[in-house]
Amino acid sequence: MGGTRETEALRRFGFGAPTGIGFRPEGHGALPPAPGEPVLRERDVANLGFGQGMSATLIQLTAGYCALVNGGVYMQPMIVGRVLEPTGEEWYRVPPVQVRRACTERTSERIRAMLQLVVEHGTGKLARIPGVRVGGKTGTAQKPGPKGYQKGAYVAVFVLVLPADDPRYVISVMADEPQNGYHGGTVAAPAAREIALAILRLERQLPPEAEKGTDLVG
Repeated sequence: MGGTRETEALRRFGFGAPTGIGFRPEGHGALPPAPGEPVLRERDVANLGFGQGMSATLIQLTAGYCALVNGGVYMQPMIVGRVLEPTGEEWYRVPPVQVRRACTERTSERIRAMLQLVVEHGTGKLARIPGVRVGGKTGTAQKPGPKGYQKGAYVAVFVLVLPADDPRYVISVMADEPQNGYHGGTVAAPAAREIALAILRLERQLPPEAEKGTDLVG
């Protein structure tokens, strides 16, 4: 793919710049090349291929995944999309804003299918919900320090897509230096699953087969 195209693609998905969501100050993450290095090195390109050598905020990651699964359009993240009256009637709505196309619809369709396979057959099995098509991706990152990556310091991440075939929710969970394991699939995926279960219960969309064996209180 090449280093320049790689970083250009990451920027289309919102990495390397503040999202403008409204939190101040907001982190902007970091993409190579590092300050003082005018061009990408070969090792930068290799590291980016598996998520090393860059940093991102959780809202950047979530917004990027939204673009990845919604048909390929990067949307402006917002804190509040709408406000409802106690009766359920809509009182206020913030219109969605399309920022740019991040990938093709065909690519987005393929990614949704891959994310579903991660949960059904891969490292995201702990996010399964019987009767519901769930997609997701695990992430396990080493934490950087003054002299490189810190030994034994990790960030575990899981991003859950619900439902996988026609997404309405993207749920991101991050555990900073977890103590009982450190892989995203074992630490963060169960928490993301519980959030998804809560949403399905609120919407009265939880299948009967999913009710059995859940620890969540509705």
